[in-house]
Amino acid sequence: MRVAIIKAIDRNGIAKAMQNGLVPDPKPLNNHIFVQGQEGYQDNSLPFDPEAAARELDALGWKLNGDVREKDGRRLEIRDVMYNDQTWVQIAQIIQQNLARIGVELVIETKPGNGFFTDVIQPGNFDVGQWSWQGDAFPLSSIPQIWGYYPDDLQGNYGRIGSPELNELIEQTLSELDPQKAIDLANQVDKEIWAEGHSIPLVQSAGNVGVRDNLANYGAAGLASLDYTKIGFLK
Repeated sequence: MRVAIIKAIDRNGIAKAMQNGLVPDPKPLNNHIFVQGQEGYQDNSLPFDPEAAARELDALGWKLNGDVREKDGRRLEIRDVMYNDQTWVQIAQIIQQNLARIGVELVIETKPGNGFFTDVIQPGNFDVGQWSWQGDAFPLSSIPQIWGYYPDDLQGNYGRIGSPELNELIEQTLSELDPQKAIDLANQVDKEIWAEGHSIPLVQSAGNVGVRDNLANYGAAGLASLDYTKIGFLK
């Protein structure tokens, strides 16, 4: 079901809606581990295919009854939980429209920032949750924390989705000493994350920074670190 629902979400449409005017050609982020422009980045994503999504839900026994699918008398309703922010709500509304086309009802639930992770996300009080992760120059370091599933050590896999096979592939990736082989293994991990229907990256931060024209050596750093010894105002 998770995979079917992912296929019904138009991430290209979300990227254009959220980043039009911020970047020249908005595109979704199509890799869980690497960001665009980083060595190792490749598109491993599931296609946007609402027709296939509908067929897969039919095969799982979720049949349309009016506008919403049902199975054994239960409606296919999904709670999408997020911090109460206009951007997150707009994303949820786009997803809500996408899923309505295949007979899935998305219920949008906003929460205050205070206790959002400790009281809502970490306990798993959601069907779908929206939040962001920050990429850095060391993409392999966070793989086991976010996508490994260890029931006695939750860490960042708040959806509690995974498999022993994925855990084993993660460990193999982290123990590989050859950099190129490690990148190849990491992309195998990413493909398995998509296949599990674990989560979907939406967009990469545009990284735009507004800077006064008389401030030198400060701005959009990307994955680099700013050298604060060289930042200063022009004379």
